[in-house]
Amino acid sequence: PEMLAKSAVQVPAVARDTIAIYPNPATGLVTIFAGSTPIERVSVLSVLGVEVQTLDKPGGMSYNSEITLDLSKLPSGTYFLRIQTAAGSVLRKVVRE
Repeated sequence: PEMLAKSAVQVPAVARDTIAIYPNPATGLVTIFAGSTPIERVSVLSVLGVEVQTLDKPGGMSYNSEITLDLSKLPSGTYFLRIQTAAGSVLRKVVRE
């Protein structure tokens, strides 16, 4: 039987399935791991949605899929990380102790 080339369609991996943030809750440093998806930008947002910290192209020119973010200068509380990757944007909650 003849195989159809069109039947094998590559579906891109969904970014939000591969992103891990640890430790959470954190006292200062938090690591964001995005698997094989390069991280382009990370924004730290307050619960009110105000951007309080930003990392642009944290991996430099060769985008990195794992970065360390320093939250130690921020007051204790709940924050949201907006993680922009090549596959899209993901919002994750992180607690700063």
